[in-house]
Amino acid sequence: MKAVRIHEHGGVDVLRIDEIDKPSISPDEILIQVKTAALNHLDLWVRSGIPGVTFPLTMGSDAAGIVVDANGSAEFKTGDEVVIAPMRFCGECPACKNSMDNLCRDFRIPGENYQGVMAEFLTVPEKYVLPKPAQLTWEETAAFPLASITAYHMLKNKVDIQAGQWTLIYGASSGVGSAAIQIAKSMGAMVITTVSSEEKSKLAMQIGADHVINYKKQSIAKTVHEITAGQGVDVVFEHTGQ
Repeated sequence: MKAVRIHEHGGVDVLRIDEIDKPSISPDEILIQVKTAALNHLDLWVRSGIPGVTFPLTMGSDAAGIVVDANGSAEFKTGDEVVIAPMRFCGECPACKNSMDNLCRDFRIPGENYQGVMAEFLTVPEKYVLPKPAQLTWEETAAFPLASITAYHMLKNKVDIQAGQWTLIYGASSGVGSAAIQIAKSMGAMVITTVSSEEKSKLAMQIGADHVINYKKQSIAKTVHEITAGQGVDVVFEHTGQ
């Protein structure tokens, strides 16, 4: 089968379409034919030089596809449309047992420190396989998981955002930022977000932002002060730093 892999760090030229063996299925795994895989900024960092990469590495964290071998699963059957959760954890350490698997001592992300999803077929442990939302296209489904999990964890698990709270979300046009706007609005928050162009401003409004600040033309602090009548915001969603 074909897979998108890197054998060294570098620019776009280090990406290779390799012919590799189709994976063998193990107990508790499901064999999936990949329909779509998404590109995250993480993939750019991994390709260009993020530490800890083992070569050769199949790229990609997010994918969706069709079950071709359910391997005795009670939940899935051949032909089911599914999406893959972009994480791996041990399930046994204290963090995992306390529902804090993101703090697992063996936490890994496909396409970073674990073989990724940009291949024709994948074997995935069943606990990381979820039904594909019927209302989403294949492309939307693949693009959804990693950015949305990050945004949800920040907004819900970290600060438990509440309806009516003023929330400042940096970087509306990024994957995590655009997911955060939609999640915050679904929870009833009032969203102020930042962009660098009028085109991005329009997109931010389309996905639910209440106010958009073009930081190239406006002071973020001053404009937030004006929008909130001097109150300021309850939550700052900062994900754009180094």
